[in-house]
Amino acid sequence: MKVKICGITTTGIASQVAVLKPDYMGFVFTKSKRQIDPLGAARIIESLQAEPCGSSVQYVGVFGCTSEQELSDVLKQVPLHAVQFHLPEDVTWIPTVRERYGVDIWVTVPIAQSVEHLSSDGAISEKLQAGALAKVNHIKHAISGLLLDTHDPVHGGGSGKSFRWELIPLIAEQIREMDVPLYAAGGLTADNVASLLQYPVDGVDVSSGVETKGVKDIEKVKQFIERVRSHDQSSTNLSIS
Repeated sequence: MKVKICGITTTGIASQVAVLKPDYMGFVFTKSKRQIDPLGAARIIESLQAEPCGSSVQYVGVFGCTSEQELSDVLKQVPLHAVQFHLPEDVTWIPTVRERYGVDIWVTVPIAQSVEHLSSDGAISEKLQAGALAKVNHIKHAISGLLLDTHDPVHGGGSGKSFRWELIPLIAEQIREMDVPLYAAGGLTADNVASLLQYPVDGVDVSSGVETKGVKDIEKVKQFIERVRSHDQSSTNLSIS
């Protein structure tokens, strides 16, 4: 089970988080309380790469509904492993970014209230297929991951609120042929992540759920990662038995 700690903004916090060995750290380049500029992100990554624990972490750039130019401007300055964003209307340029910069493409799939309020699986499937998943299908060969997050009317995601996790199996079935990891975000904390992990996801993404008064709380980060790793160990033991 992969863990992404998102919204990293300082070298000090990044260094402490890296010691806890998450799989990914996320840097937010879109408008947000945790927004960071490319130079700041590049400096943090450079500092981490000089530390033993920094070599095991991959770095993800988080964008809103972005453009080829915006991604290129950041990727020229920041050594990212992956970029995560909402799909724009025109998706034809996205495979080019992957090829040119050698980064993985993660697509955010916002779960809107209009989907959550539907009562039947058939209606939900139809709504999803007509929305973000329709765009995903056009470039599925270029995508390395899908991230489910609660829709935010202003920023698209990053609301800190949970969506209906019961929708996850339905979405997982719809994307099964794509054979890409499925991640979940939105309202996660150390207290509820074990409940989410009962559903078919490959990773979890947390930001505000490991903060105190808007600042990353290392004890909360530690507890969150420990809960996920504990679930991994329990699952392994069950498989062996």
